[in-house]
Amino acid sequence: MADEGNGEKGAVEEGLAHLNSPFVAMVYVPTDRYADAVLETVTALSEGRQGIYITINRPCSKLDEIFRQNNIDTSKMVFIDAITAVAAPNVKSSGGCMYVKHPTDLTNLDIRLLEALRKIEGKKFLVVDSLSTLMVYNSPERMLKLAHMLSSKLPAQGVDVVYIALLDEKNPSIESVAGMCDKVIKA
Repeated sequence: MADEGNGEKGAVEEGLAHLNSPFVAMVYVPTDRYADAVLETVTALSEGRQGIYITINRPCSKLDEIFRQNNIDTSKMVFIDAITAVAAPNVKSSGGCMYVKHPTDLTNLDIRLLEALRKIEGKKFLVVDSLSTLMVYNSPERMLKLAHMLSSKLPAQGVDVVYIALLDEKNPSIESVAGMCDKVIKA
């Protein structure tokens, strides 16, 4: 996050601040800065926007708790959780969290995304956390098809899109997604 001592913006906040909406951005995050970079990303995006957060890394209940502890208003967010149902298959969508049965179920993920877009109004953002984890469960072709669809369809609807990926991994498919982005930011 921003350096608390001198009020300077962090790399993610600074990188996102100069983009004209709607935009598509990639945030490359070193493993040791992952949690801070996610908070910085959501903090920057949530200013004046409502958001959708696709999580393939952490349960939405944990993210909601972390975001609230860091003064992020999660009542203006919808979480699409593609990991919790892997361990708890009978989990039911409630409140601001929708579940996808498995990270390989990209069709259901797209359906949930459309439902979430209808739930929120005004300026919108989408965070996909993370492409690196999505690649664990899906072929490069499937991940690229999803990213291409999100990168073309959502900005046309006025939605800002941010992908998060681990910087420590060199993956040609993730590099291809970076090529679809208006800005690539290294956290």
